[in-house]
Amino acid sequence: MRGLALLTLIFALIVAIVRLYIQPDDHIDGSGALTPALVRWSTREAPAQVDVSLDAVPTTAERDWLAALRGTGTAVSWEGHGLTPTGIVAEPVADPQHPVRVWAAVPANTAVTLNDSVGQLGSQRTTASGGVVWVTPSLSGVARVQAEDALATTPVRDNLLLHPLLVIATAGWEAKFAVMALEERGWKVDARLNLSPKAAVLQGPAAPVIDIARYSAVILFDASATKQASAISEYVRSGGGLIVMGEAARLPGIAALLPAQSFGKPTKGGVFTGDGPSVTAPRDALELLPLTEFADGSVPLERRGGEVAIAARRVGEGRVLQAGYLETWRWPMAVRSEESANDYRTWWSGLVSQVANTTRSDRVLSVADRAALNPAPVAELYAALGDPAAASTSTWHRFLDPRLLPWLFAVIVIALLAEWMSRRLRGAR
Repeated sequence: MRGLALLTLIFALIVAIVRLYIQPDDHIDGSGALTPALVRWSTREAPAQVDVSLDAVPTTAERDWLAALRGTGTAVSWEGHGLTPTGIVAEPVADPQHPVRVWAAVPANTAVTLNDSVGQLGSQRTTASGGVVWVTPSLSGVARVQAEDALATTPVRDNLLLHPLLVIATAGWEAKFAVMALEERGWKVDARLNLSPKAAVLQGPAAPVIDIARYSAVILFDASATKQASAISEYVRSGGGLIVMGEAARLPGIAALLPAQSFGKPTKGGVFTGDGPSVTAPRDALELLPLTEFADGSVPLERRGGEVAIAARRVGEGRVLQAGYLETWRWPMAVRSEESANDYRTWWSGLVSQVANTTRSDRVLSVADRAALNPAPVAELYAALGDPAAASTSTWHRFLDPRLLPWLFAVIVIALLAEWMSRRLRGAR
């Protein structure tokens, strides 16, 4: 026992002396122990190598701290078990009310929650596509998407400059209500409402120059824009947005731009059931020209039953949206409530935002926003620390683990106590 105690004491002295000249390795299990370990490695210890086993995605500060530790000469290896790959993008919507569209990419069948600095904005479970999209009326501070063990954060990084809209139509209820709805939403609208081949009601310039530098989108309600058809086609191909409603699809000069090359017979809608806020699916009550025979690249955006009601298509640098709904003005007239009127404004502005040509510029981020910028935490972890790898701690370095010293002390005490007990028992006999 005395020999064991002596050998253990000599080994402990060797460990203590060698630790003065050789940096040991260290290992932690679990993300919860990472921050205390980082503090220890940066203040009291200088390990030659650290191995981190993560069960959750580390924070931005922890990730950058590990990268900085590697920069000081400490080898850093890490392993992650079941980390959830998550990505988030927050972009402004082309709308005067400044809503924000948040895109989140996470694995399928994962519970996802969207928050900002005020509170929770939405929560749902992803489908097989693994994608979630929210459109929020506003965003306070930074968008935060929580998916299991991963937290992705990002501020809105772009500013949009909206240009006016141009409406060309025959004077009537349809154009009047649409212009009114868009203006109440905050859009500036130039309009040419034709009364006859030689007379028109004008709002804005008498001879508007249809150019992407002036207009975010052009809206047509009928075939009265014959003289402007060539300019509209060039405008779209150079990056402009075009909305074609109902009978406007008959305008020969824009046929090559349309998502639907033809349409079926008009189908009657239902009736506006209920009153005020109780009315549901008001567009189901509108007359519809079903869109058919789609051009290459066309994407259906809305269906009514088995028929396509709205479709969109990219043409050159621009976008074209075609809607088969007729006499949409009946919606706010039949459902007389502020909620319905607001839904009508939102719907029209949403159509414009799908195609609007805008001037985009980088937003100047504050220091707090830059610190919170972590849109793809798992990908950023790989970028900062490289691919995960198992620990390569040598046997020699395991013996230099400072956590071994209390156990060596315990062996010495037990050995000396056993020696003392053996002497006492032998003397008793």
